[in-house]
Amino acid sequence: MDHYTLFQEYLQVDHQIDEFYHTLAQALGLEAGDDMELYTPRGTIVVKAKPSHRVQKGVVFFYHGYSEADVNSLMDKDHVDPYSGFPAYNATRCGMRKKAQP
Repeated sequence: MDHYTLFQEYLQVDHQIDEFYHTLAQALGLEAGDDMELYTPRGTIVVKAKPSHRVQKGVVFFYHGYSEADVNSLMDKDHVDPYSGFPAYNATRCGMRKKAQP
């Protein structure tokens, strides 16, 4: 899939989605469009699930720019590259779970 096609998809999405490896969805009981939580020690955000074959196993993919689900709020300011000292950019560990329904 080329960058133009991905950008066109981005323009059509009106909420934050989380693309992740499709077999993980089965393990977590998630279907496309379900509310799910991503969490780290810094916080939790709620996003829509989008199981996918396009991302690698163990990877969560986000489009940036959604203030309602700011993925940067999950980043630890002390998480830096051990060689360069540069802050983590676009990468951190997180947990994911299906959001409990009230």
